[in-house]
Amino acid sequence: MALAKLPALIRRRIRKLMESGTRAMGLRLCFHDRLMRTGLPGDWRTHGSAPCMAFKASDADACVAFDAHEVHTALAGNPEGRAHTCPAGYTELAVPVSCEGEPAGVLFAGVCWTERGKPPQPGLVVPPDSRWLGDRLVLLRALAARLGELLRGEPAYVPRDRRGTIMSFLADSVDRPVEMSELAEELGLSPSRTGHVVRELFGRTFPELLRSVKMREAAERLAATDLPIGDVAALVGYEDQSYFSRLFAREFGMPPREYRRRYPAEA
Repeated sequence: MALAKLPALIRRRIRKLMESGTRAMGLRLCFHDRLMRTGLPGDWRTHGSAPCMAFKASDADACVAFDAHEVHTALAGNPEGRAHTCPAGYTELAVPVSCEGEPAGVLFAGVCWTERGKPPQPGLVVPPDSRWLGDRLVLLRALAARLGELLRGEPAYVPRDRRGTIMSFLADSVDRPVEMSELAEELGLSPSRTGHVVRELFGRTFPELLRSVKMREAAERLAATDLPIGDVAALVGYEDQSYFSRLFAREFGMPPREYRRRYPAEA
């Protein structure tokens, strides 16, 4: 299998899949990427939850031997994946990922606490019932299948016009600062021509359009979650909460806290 670098659009979608999957699962995902094509940063390729890091501080070798070797070997003949207990005594889920029939890595979700008694580390998820873990294994299989599709390097959906391409690019990049030169590369245009195209299609400059997309994503997060305002700001690429709040108020005519109060998500 060719190990060419994945297109930027696909790498962004893989990152988005990991982030969305983590929120949906209620367990942190990580992907042991055998092909090294995803472009995922290190914290998405290793077990980085607080309980895992606490155990690694005393016995990292046991984690490496188990997850990087034993689990990969065991799952080679088990496409359904499994739930198992790691060397720290925590429960995690693991499903193999394949790309065009070849092993591409293992997608992990965890960790959680399924033993009796109080969890030994703060932050360990405790499943509320006997079906919870099995439900998440089913979801992890679906995420692993989608990840395998993305690793082929072919978008499941390619926008047919520039407007769709621009909005898809901005939606996939909502969590970080973006330069117009990146969009220009996506469109195959010069930065100056890209600026003109954005204004022609949307009646806004590129910074104005980018800010609007980020604020609308933030509005959805405010309505649908109880995350602190600072966390919502960080999720759309703003580390300065005060600056984010000013931009949000400019977009919606009210500060984030007031927006959340007025527009709670429907149950």
